[in-house]
Amino acid sequence: MINIAEPAETSVEPAQLVDQVLASKHFSKAPLLSAFLSYTSRRVFEEGAVRISERDIGIDVFHRDADYDPREDNIVRNYARQLRKRLEEYYATEGIEDSVRITFPKGGYIPILTPRASDLACIGKDLDLETPKIGVEKRDAKTQIRFEPNREITSSNAGSIHHILSISCLVLAVLVTVLLFLVLHPSWRENRAAPKNMHPLWSRIFEPNVTTTWVSLDSGLVLMSIAVRNDVSLEEYIKRDFSRQIKGLASEQASEALTLAYRRYTDFVEVEMVHRFDTLTPTNRTNFVVKFARDVRVNDLRQGNVILHGAPFANPWVEMYEPEMNFVGKLDFEHRGNISENRGFHFENKHPGPNELSSYSLRWNDPKRPLLGSVAFLPGLDRKGVVLIVQGSSLAASEAVQDYLLNDDAFLPFLKRIRKPDGTLPFFEVVLESHEIDGTPGSCNILTYRVY
Repeated sequence: MINIAEPAETSVEPAQLVDQVLASKHFSKAPLLSAFLSYTSRRVFEEGAVRISERDIGIDVFHRDADYDPREDNIVRNYARQLRKRLEEYYATEGIEDSVRITFPKGGYIPILTPRASDLACIGKDLDLETPKIGVEKRDAKTQIRFEPNREITSSNAGSIHHILSISCLVLAVLVTVLLFLVLHPSWRENRAAPKNMHPLWSRIFEPNVTTTWVSLDSGLVLMSIAVRNDVSLEEYIKRDFSRQIKGLASEQASEALTLAYRRYTDFVEVEMVHRFDTLTPTNRTNFVVKFARDVRVNDLRQGNVILHGAPFANPWVEMYEPEMNFVGKLDFEHRGNISENRGFHFENKHPGPNELSSYSLRWNDPKRPLLGSVAFLPGLDRKGVVLIVQGSSLAASEAVQDYLLNDDAFLPFLKRIRKPDGTLPFFEVVLESHEIDGTPGSCNILTYRVY
């Protein structure tokens, strides 16, 4: 059990924070974003709402009709992305000195208050402490938080105690607010207490007492492949043999390419995806393992269920499943670096059906900024377990596919359409298209799919 002390009173008024943001140049000429922020803040901070639905916002903020269907009109999701981005821009410029900030965690429409990162850092700095250690230990079957400063507080820093306590109380108040939000928020309780157990896909991916392994993409490999304009086969990746990729390069270029290949890079989209997928796991799960693609071995993919994130050029392990796949993601490295070319990422359609294309392509110079992605739900290796393969032409495309998968209003109708007569879910592949809107991915449209 985690024991949290009762927070002290704080002088921070949410309404004042909201008014300050709305008066800034980032929001003063953005009436819809301002209305979005004002409405959700009022519902949460003044009325005590713990849940705001997409439909409520569509009707109350964007004046949609009473029969508004978020599945057909994604205006709320698009503006939510814009709002998060605009708040980030505000706090990076005009609001950089604000000690308390308004944020909107992805996956919902509930604003929360968070302390400025520098204020957290100054707690240790003002006390002249080294970085504190925070650990979790178990005693008598109870989990306790352990906070261990590396040095004791002395009289030399006593003058800053009042300042530190004020900030500490503020931080503690925010943490308690977040904790209460997580505990009281209906969607979070549903995810953890009865987490999609009846969802036709997630109940297959996250089975009680079965290990599910997430294999993350290798961003270092992507950077190296683009730099040398050549992909890497799974065999080369396992052996760490990049001689073919650097053949003919000057020694300095070859060294730089290998440096990229051996760096362990990932991205925030990956972190966010892992976090959001973890909320789908049942509370009595045995294990949800996350592994970097470079650390995976074949036997890891033969145990339990697997989620692979990334196209083959980013996650070569996808190659093992390509014989069972109809839509194979490929990147034309020869033309990837030349923006004047109309070739780039595409999904090869091995067996085109009536009215289907042999290749679903992405043009790098398309002004509409298209995004391509796919989802494949297939049998695991040796027909043991199942595998979910999530591919995207870019990080923005991966984010669009992620939003599609985790948005029941968009994803469940497709699953219901393809289900078997007995109600069970068949194996499938689906190719998706989206577009960037003000730098953020929009909703996905289905280009084509296969059912097995």
